[in-house]
Amino acid sequence: MGRDDDQFLLASTHGYGYVCKFADMLTRSKNGKAQITLAQGAGLLPIVAVRDYDNDQVVSITSDGYIAVLEVRSVPQLARGKGNKIQGVPPKRIKSGEEKVAFIACLGDGQKLVVHCGGKYKSMNLRELEEYRIERGKRGRKLPRGYQNVTAIEVVD
Repeated sequence: MGRDDDQFLLASTHGYGYVCKFADMLTRSKNGKAQITLAQGAGLLPIVAVRDYDNDQVVSITSDGYIAVLEVRSVPQLARGKGNKIQGVPPKRIKSGEEKVAFIACLGDGQKLVVHCGGKYKSMNLRELEEYRIERGKRGRKLPRGYQNVTAIEVVD
């Protein structure tokens, strides 16, 4: 499944996350262990592999079409816990269920992000994603009109 030193990004729909090593996710106990702490109402996003902690970029998109790009190295490395805020979503909108972080991906050099919106899609490389760069925990910016209702994302080499 993975080598002990492989790194993965774990994130919740409330915008919190951290990077951990594969070895930290293993347990000897038959009952397992709690790897990530989720707030009430939060869900776990699909786990994303991190190829290069120092150079990769994290891209997160909310259900309302806000996109944020930041460096993976700004996300803390932890063995377990809640993590830090990756992308900010107003607390009122989270509590009411109006908005959540819906997608998260990790991009390296030479990779593109393809954002699918129904039958349409938009392909963006890291240079095009620079205008969406934020400090960790900030809201991000809206995707262009017509691409705000994201149905899927994929990372393409």
